[in-house]
Formats: sequence, structure tokens, C-alpha cells
Amino acid sequence: MAGLTFDNPTADDMSSSSTSSTKTKHSGNNKTNRRSELLAYLRSTVRENGDFIHFPNKLTLFKELHHILGDDAWQVRHECIQLIGQLIRMCGTDLEKCVDLVLVRLVRNLGHEKILVRRSTVHTLHAYVKQSGDLQRVIDAIVAHGLQNSDSDVKEYVMFCLPMLLTSEFDGENFFVLVQALARILVATTSDRREAALVALQKVRQLVGKTRFDQYLDKLHPKIAKEFGKGSSSDEGDVEDEGEDEEIVGHDFGHEFGHEFRHESGHEFRQEFGYEFGHEFGHEFGHEFGYEFGILPIAVVTQLKDQENWEIRYRGVEYLRQIVSGMNDVSLVVPHLPNFIALLNRLVSDANFKIAALALEIYRIFIDKVKYRIRPHLSPVLNALSRYLADSKLTIRSGCVKALMQLMQCVSPMPIVTILLGNLEHKSSRLREETINLITAALLTFPSYEFDMAALCGAVAPMILDPKRKIRQCVLECMATLAQALGHMRSVVLVEIVESLQREHRGAPIVAALHSRLARKVLPRVNQDGLLEYSVNVGVGGRKLVVFDARGRMWIGFWLGRGRCGLGRRVRGVGVVIGM
Repeated sequence: MAGLTFDNPTADDMSSSSTSSTKTKHSGNNKTNRRSELLAYLRSTVRENGDFIHFPNKLTLFKELHHILGDDAWQVRHECIQLIGQLIRMCGTDLEKCVDLVLVRLVRNLGHEKILVRRSTVHTLHAYVKQSGDLQRVIDAIVAHGLQNSDSDVKEYVMFCLPMLLTSEFDGENFFVLVQALARILVATTSDRREAALVALQKVRQLVGKTRFDQYLDKLHPKIAKEFGKGSSSDEGDVEDEGEDEEIVGHDFGHEFGHEFRHESGHEFRQEFGYEFGHEFGHEFGHEFGYEFGILPIAVVTQLKDQENWEIRYRGVEYLRQIVSGMNDVSLVVPHLPNFIALLNRLVSDANFKIAALALEIYRIFIDKVKYRIRPHLSPVLNALSRYLADSKLTIRSGCVKALMQLMQCVSPMPIVTILLGNLEHKSSRLREETINLITAALLTFPSYEFDMAALCGAVAPMILDPKRKIRQCVLECMATLAQALGHMRSVVLVEIVESLQREHRGAPIVAALHSRLARKVLPRVNQDGLLEYSVNVGVGGRKLVVFDARGRMWIGFWLGRGRCGLGRRVRGVGVVIGM
């Protein structure tokens, strides 16, 4: 696939070139149709078989896509951008190198005149940020190649795309560089451009909140802040003394903003934040407005460290939950993520059941707040949470699963599942079982393209030979879910893996067991506690589960239980008999 080439890719020109003859025009249309059809075919192939496609040279493929992003035909660009969005999930460790080749042209396509091209570009950039967690890189590219583009139309379209690109999940990012570039445009352009700049600035203010946005404006020249205030209250009129404003902007940005805006300058926010919590919990905190981890008052930290009295510690955890739930500016805690995660891990491991359960809830809320920014810290988070998957208490197990599912929602499920697959070698059979159940729950919750299905099949299928019957059942449930996610054509891969296992372990009719399970069209489901419920449960004690195929024929060798199978009773709705 990496060796594919396309007919004569053109330079990166935003406008379609006109031809001089009908014959040339017809020939050009044929080439456009061929390129568009080929890209559509590749997209369909990746969508249907992407988990099993391997790219020997991803960089060569992305170099080719780089050229296609400059094609004269918007249909070709549109198909190419959508293909890149699909391939981003499959780049693995080469993601940064691959995106380096296409990022500039992707940003320039935000300024394309066709709305379909702009929309697909926004979706592709979203997919990249979710996969990499590097929004700042995209913002820098937008500023350099979009807002500072010499083509005024491109600049305007890019500004109109910003509200679609800046969604609520990015509320904790540093947008000062973007505000700086938009402010330049606001004071030095025509009324049409002003409107686009104001819409984008309003979106940033809505995203980061008034307090932090005012901090951005305070770093600008007073006349710029005044201009934004005037523009946001009324869109009428052009900027007066435009030349003078350009001079102000040039001097101000050239001398005052050589360094990156830093969160430590947010004294006013900290003061307001401290007042709110000091006012609400005044008798505990008094006037101590010192902070740890950027958000946590010293008084709360002191309560959390109290090992003598669990009730004091529990009150501290309750305050921590309220602080994390009300946290709007996550940029304050992001620099302290390793230490804050260590604090949560310590609370989750607390000997007191109430504290541990509440800490798991805080973990889930915190993950939802910081979203993809937690990606670099997956290892300590998963090491702490996964050990409680096998906890004997339902509340702890449920809280752990909910936190892990929230982590998958914010980061993408496959990186989490990849790390958790290591639990399949753990000596604890309960942990092995619950890990497989979590994988099944993830498959039922997220679309199949979020997973490396080939890797999952290869990791889960061998567990059908586990000596524990409960694990053998949960593996069958997981394989049934995998088969459903793969579809009829691709599920052959799963069957081939199981057939290979059967050849290696003669006498174990696991293929028959798999086919019998697939014959039942009922999948497990995730209940309100976030835990998995099977379509049928394994018998206990000396009971044996005997599975019938669609015609009622019994697979004698299927060994989910031990002992002889005697008389049984029919379980309504599923084709099983439980021996007594």
C-alpha cells in the first residue's frame, strides 16, 4: 500500500487551474476521477481491514499523501484528508514523523473554499490531537500557516474553522499564541476579517473562561483589549487609526511577548479561586491560601496526610472531590500531574473502604477533566487502578472499571488495553478474569476501529486453554464479542487462531466450543455498575456446563466444568444444559 503512486500530483495551489481546451479538460476530469476513486477504495479497505493491514514504509505513503493534499481537484483533497484521518490511528510510534509530512498542508486546507474540505480537515486534526495529545503543535501550525498566510481568503476561512476545532475537551490548553495572532488581525484588517477574528476570540473566551481570557488580554496592549471589548459588544464599524494600531501591535508583540505566556502569572485567578474555597470552608481553611499541585489548598493536603484519624482524612477526600469537580482551569494542575496522580494512587490504596471508594470516584472525575493530557502518565495510573479490578468488594471493582472506561474515553481504548494485556500472565486468576471482562466491555462500548483487532485476537484466544473454567467462559464471551466486531468476513482470522491452538493441543475441542458460542446470537452486556454480565453463567460446585449447537447436538468434549454430566434442566432463551 505504501508503494502506491498517483497521476501527476500538482503543486499546493488553493485555486483550481483553468484549462484551454475541451480535450484537456476531459482528460483532467478522468485523472481526477481515477485519483478520487482510488482514494475512496483505499479508505474502504482501511475501514474494513485496517486492523490487519501493515505498512512497511509509512513515511513513503505519507509523502505521497502530502502531494495529493495540494491537488487542484477538491474531491481528491477531500478523499485524501479523510484517508489521513483513518491512517493516523494506525501509525503507532511513527505518528509524529508521518504527521510532520502533512500537517502544514492540512492546516492550509482549513482555508479551502469548499466546506466539505474544511470539515474533513477539522475532523482529521481532531483525530491527530486525540491520538497524540499535542494540541499546541496544531495551534502553532494554524498560527504560522493559517492566520499568518499571505492569502486573505485562507486566513478568513481558517478563522471561521477555529470554533469547530476548539471543542470543550481542550479547555485547559494555553491559547495565548492564538489570541495574540487573532488580536493582530482584529486591529489591522477590514470589517469582514474583524468579524471572523471576533468569533474566534469569543470561542476562546468561552473555552478558557472569562478570568483566564482577561489575563491574556492584560498581556496585550491596552488599545487591543479595548478594541476587543468594543468589537464584542458591537460588530459595527471598522478600526480607527489602523496604521497606528499596526505600529502598536508590532512594538508590543515584538518586545513584550518573546517568551511563552506562563500560568504562574495567573495571580488574580488563584486569589479568586482561593477566596471561593476559603469562603465555603472558611472554618477549616481560614486565610491559608497556599496551594499544592496548583489547585489544592494546604489545609486540604494536611487533612489528606492525617494517618491518625480516618474521619479527618475522609473529610479531606470529600473536599478534594468538590475541588476537582469544580475545577475549570486544568492548566493549573497539568504541570503537577505526576505528583497529583501519586496522591490519588495513595488515596485509592487507603485501608479505609470509604476513602478508597471515594478516591476512585475522584479519579474518574479528574480523568474526565484533564482528558487526553493524562496520556503521558498512563503507566502509573494503570498500575494503580488495574490491581483493584479483582477486588472482592463490588463498589471498589465498579469504581475501578468506571475510571478505566473514562480513561479509554479520553485517551482511546487501545493504549489502555495494550498495557492491561500484561495482566493475562498474572498469577491471580481473578485478575486475569476481570481483565478479559474489561476488554469485552471496551469492545461493547467503543467502535471496532479504535482497536488493533489482530493483536486482541492473538492475545485473548490462547486464554481459552486457561485451567480455570471461569476464565475459559469469559474468554468465549470475549471471542464472541470480537467476532461480532470483526464481522462475518474478518472473523475468519479469529477462527484460524483457535484452529491453530487446537492443532497444538490435541484432544481439546475448542473450535467446537467457539462455534457453539457463536451459534448463540446473544452477547454479554455492560450493566449500570459498569460491570459485565454474561448471557449465561458458569455452574458452581460439581455442575458442568454443556453447550449444544444449533441442531441440539451436544459437544461432549467441551470442558467448562469437571465431572460427569447427569440429568439437566433447560435454561430458557439460551441453548445450554446445566448438569446437576
